Amino acid sequence: MSIKVKSIVFSIIWTLVILVFPITSGVIASIFKFNDIEIFLLQGSFMLLSLIVPFIYIIVKKYSLNEFGMRSIECGSLKKVLFLIPLLLILLPRLVVGVSIESVQYVFALLFFTIFVGISEELYFRGVILRLIKNSYESIFSVVLIPAIVFGLGHGASIIGTGNAYTTVLQIINAFFFGVVAVETLMIIKSIYPLMIFHFLYNFINHISAAEGKTEVICVIVQVLITVITSLVLFVIIRKDNSSNSEKI
Repeated sequence: MSIKVKSIVFSIIWTLVILVFPITSGVIASIFKFNDIEIFLLQGSFMLLSLIVPFIYIIVKKYSLNEFGMRSIECGSLKKVLFLIPLLLILLPRLVVGVSIESVQYVFALLFFTIFVGISEELYFRGVILRLIKNSYESIFSVVLIPAIVFGLGHGASIIGTGNAYTTVLQIINAFFFGVVAVETLMIIKSIYPLMIFHFLYNFINHISAAEGKTEVICVIVQVLITVITSLVLFVIIRKDNSSNSEKI
């Protein structure tokens, strides 16, 4: 088996590992008929537990945290932080529609859930899995595309059966392009921490959005379009940066 094939196989294995936690918590919540607040607390706890696996992996393999993007944005790189601004545009469609908050308890439970989903998914997909692909592929296109496909398929497996087929397909596409933008952003700013924050905000706002039915479908479509445009812009920037670095060498 070639190194490239191995990296993809291990990427799928890591995706299956993280899926165990939301699926297991979902089954438990279904059996005991938990309410929304209880579900958020349970699933947030399971996503917190999921962090144990990659950290054990890092410790056992004696890897540096820097290899997984766990480092601060380089000092004096204010210009790089500006590349995070397009990410905020992806949040706008849901915010324009408005928000719906049930209670203070609901908000705190949702915060707990979305914070640890953001941290864990970024560590798995833009930390461990991206590192596997980067060490096996030289092409920027492959490094961006493969982790995004794995991320999209992983989300597809977790949301199938939670809504109508049309919305589910849109969410998978949205997850794919979210993955593309996340990888590209990480390649520019070199730090996974801003992505964890953005991922948390993205999930939190999606949950409190008042969008329902056709309005929700429209929101998802607009989010996909904004994400696609952002991904293209970031890809051009990365290609230019790589070309400039090659010329200097």
